[in-house]
Amino acid sequence: PRQCPCFCTECGKSFRYRSDLRRHFARHTALKPHACPRCGKGFKHSFNLANHLRSHTGERPYRCSACPKGFRDSTGLLHHQVVHTGEKPYCCLVCELRFSSRSSLGRHLKRQHRGVLPSPLQPGPGAEPGWTRQGSPASCGSEGRKSEGDGEPR
Repeated sequence: PRQCPCFCTECGKSFRYRSDLRRHFARHTALKPHACPRCGKGFKHSFNLANHLRSHTGERPYRCSACPKGFRDSTGLLHHQVVHTGEKPYCCLVCELRFSSRSSLGRHLKRQHRGVLPSPLQPGPGAEPGWTRQGSPASCGSEGRKSEGDGEPR
């Protein structure tokens, strides 16, 4: 790879390698040059197409070390692993219940709180309404907080 001080002409972000700049620049365009030969769906990056192709082949190369489950991509495996660790990193800012997945928390917000937050807990720009990940400044504390389903302290 050719090293250079490369800058994006759209946003000014700098990159060490020209190849990284090219990959980044795709964010600023609607072009999706990598098309799936099976269904025609387009992707900005070839690695996204490679992951998508597994949806057609059924290949699941990312294996859980604790159970027989397999996943198409490393992100799927990462999200699955909380099943075995018991970690509940997503916290409802309304009632402080904890959840193992963002989707479970979203379902909880819709069913229990209708997606409405008290005004002091409104998230800042770009944040998801009604939730936080453990360890962020607005997260639920670990002392005496409830967990999804059992209502017991974590």
